[in-house]
Amino acid sequence: MLALPKHAPHKKVALKLLRFLTSKEAQADLAKKLSWPPMRLDVMGDMEEWQQRYQDAITLAMHDAEPVPASW
Repeated sequence: MLALPKHAPHKKVALKLLRFLTSKEAQADLAKKLSWPPMRLDVMGDMEEWQQRYQDAITLAMHDAEPVPASW
């Protein structure tokens, strides 16, 4: 999970980092090199063959996810 604290001292830089980390390219690299499940559905097809068996569970979890307000 990634988040940007409300009172972050460098919000612009932090937002730039979040945009990079959630980009298709970065998500594909993280999935391939570190075996992290991607946060993007459009990266699922780029996973290695041995990772594909987890794809259905991850896809279902992402479709059923409901974001909660930051105030929780």
